[in-house]
Amino acid sequence: MWACSRKAREAGVKAGMTVAEASALSSVVSSQSHIELWSSEEDQMRLKELAEWAERYTPMIGWQTISELPWKMTDGLLLEVGGTAKVLGGEKHLAQKILRDVQLLGYHPRVAVADTPGAAFAMARYATSVRDPIRHLAARAVPPEDGRTSEDGKPIGALWEGLPIEALRLEADTIALLHRLGVLFCRQLRALPRASLAARLGEHPAIRMAQLTGEIAEWIEPHRPPPEFRESYQLEYPTACRRSLDAFIQRLLKQLTEHLRQAGQGAIRLLCRLNSADGGVLDIDVGLFRPTISANHLWDLIEMQLEQAITPAAVRQIVLEVMVSTPLRQKQGELFGGDLRCPRELGGLLERLSSRLGREAVLQVRLRREPLPEETFAEQPAAGQAARNLGGQPAHGPLERPLFFYHPPRPLHVKVMKTGDPLRIQWRSTRLGQAWQQVAQCWGPERLETSWWRGPSVRRDYFRIETNSGERFWIFHRLIDNRWFLHGAFG
Repeated sequence: MWACSRKAREAGVKAGMTVAEASALSSVVSSQSHIELWSSEEDQMRLKELAEWAERYTPMIGWQTISELPWKMTDGLLLEVGGTAKVLGGEKHLAQKILRDVQLLGYHPRVAVADTPGAAFAMARYATSVRDPIRHLAARAVPPEDGRTSEDGKPIGALWEGLPIEALRLEADTIALLHRLGVLFCRQLRALPRASLAARLGEHPAIRMAQLTGEIAEWIEPHRPPPEFRESYQLEYPTACRRSLDAFIQRLLKQLTEHLRQAGQGAIRLLCRLNSADGGVLDIDVGLFRPTISANHLWDLIEMQLEQAITPAAVRQIVLEVMVSTPLRQKQGELFGGDLRCPRELGGLLERLSSRLGREAVLQVRLRREPLPEETFAEQPAAGQAARNLGGQPAHGPLERPLFFYHPPRPLHVKVMKTGDPLRIQWRSTRLGQAWQQVAQCWGPERLETSWWRGPSVRRDYFRIETNSGERFWIFHRLIDNRWFLHGAFG
C-alpha cells in the first residue's frame, strides 16, 4: 500500500501494508472498500501539471533543492514566494489562497510558509493536520531560547523541535539507526554534540539541521528551465487601455518571432501574461498545431482570447514566453497535384478552436506501447504539443483488432471445449432464457499480460470469434478468476 484515506487509517490500514492485509482490515469497517492501482509515472505527470498550474503564484517551483544532498520530493512542491508574496497580499493570505485554489482542483493539500525549504517541508508534513492544513511561520525556524513566537503564540523553535527526525529528509538507513539509538525527535538530535554526531552518523544529520534553521542556504531547483524565448515590458504607468495593451503585445510579438527566426525555431505553445498593479494575473495560453514564426498569426490567436477575458484593472507588466518550440522545417511544394492547403487549413481550424474553447477542449488520440488494449491510447490537446514519436505503429495487423471497443468490457457466459477454446457464448446482461450463440470459427488464444513491476499481474487470453449468425467479436478469458468478457466487435 502506497497511501490510504482517512477512513482507512481509522480502520488500522497503514502505508506499506500488503493489499491482502489492508483489504482484511477495511472490510471489518465497511464492505465498500476500494483499491486503486498506483502508478509512479502517473503521479509524476500529475505533479508536473500541478507545478505548471502553480506558476501563477511564482515562477520558481520545484520538488528538489540544489545542494550537496539532493532529495527528491515526489509528493509535494516547493514554491519560492519571497518576491511575489508582497504583491499577492502577504504570506499568510497567499497560503490561504493556494490552499483554496488547490482544493478546487480536487486535492487535499497541506501548506506551510517558512524562511527555508527544510522548515517548510517539515511543517507541511508533520506540523499541519487535516483540520488545520496551514502552518505559517512569521520568522525563521530558530531555537526556542530565541524567544520569538508564531502567530498562535507558540515559540517558533518549539514547533520544529517537537517534530520527528523524519522531518529532516534523512536517508532511511540513518533514520533506522537513530531509532535504534532512541533518537526520535529533532530536539533529541539537536542535544547531541555535533562533533560526535558527525563521527557516528556522518555529516548529513548536522547539515540537514543547519538547512532547517537557515545556517546553510538551500535553493530550489526549478521543475523546468526558464523559457529560452522570452520578452517582457514594464509599463512606466499602469494602464487598462485596451488599444495601448494591444500595441505593446504586438510589438513584443515582433521581437519574439524575430528571435525565433534567427534560431530556426517555431512556436508551438505561447504564454501571454498580464500582471496588474494590484497583484492580479491574466494568463493567455495559445497552442498551435504547427510551428510558426508569424507575429500576425500569433496575435490573432491572442486577440481571440483577449476578447473573452476580463483584463486586469491596470496592467503594469506584459510577458511573452514560448513554452514549447520546435525546429522549423521547409517542405518543397509540388508543381502538379498535392493540395497543401488542407493540412494548413486543418491546422488553422484546430488552433482557432483551441483558442476559443481552451486547449483541453480540443483533443487528439495518441498511441501508447501498453500490453492491455484499453491502455494503448491516450488523449492529449491537439494544439500546443511538440511533434514526437508517441509509441510507434502497433505490432498487430488491422484485422486483428476490432473497430469498436466496449469500456468497460461486458461480462459473458461462455461454454468451452476441452482445448479451452470458446464453443458457445451468451450475454450476461440479457434476460434468462436468451439463446446461446454458436461459435463457428475461432482464432487464438493471444496472451496479453502486464509487467510484474507494475503491480498485480493482469493475465488474459484473447480470442477472435465468428458466430453462426456471421457476427465477429473479440473476447477474452481472465485467467485470475476464470471469467469471460466481450471487449470488442469487428464491423
